Amino acid sequence: MILTAVPMVTGLFLFIASWFDFVLVGTAESQTLAGALLALGGFAAANALQGLWRLAAGWLLIAAAIWLAVTQPLSPLRWVAAAVGAVGLGLVLASFIQRYREVRRNEK
Repeated sequence: MILTAVPMVTGLFLFIASWFDFVLVGTAESQTLAGALLALGGFAAANALQGLWRLAAGWLLIAAAIWLAVTQPLSPLRWVAAAVGAVGLGLVLASFIQRYREVRRNEK
């Protein structure tokens, strides 16, 4: 579980560092993309290790959507990226809602 924190922390550091024009890898745009993908990949790995498959799939789909949207800016794949991102966001939200309901049910 600790190993999944490394890409999350590294990704967040790269992502936030690019806001302050502190570029370590390539350009600010590529560093932002790499940071976001590392962080989302870390979230997906952490959730997969815990057996939270729906949440892991949601984070991976969001990462794939971001990658598609950024690397294919003028192609019809942007619509695919939007659809993939929407499905990923739906999976993440469904997992959070399910967890919230379980916690509320256990409080009673």
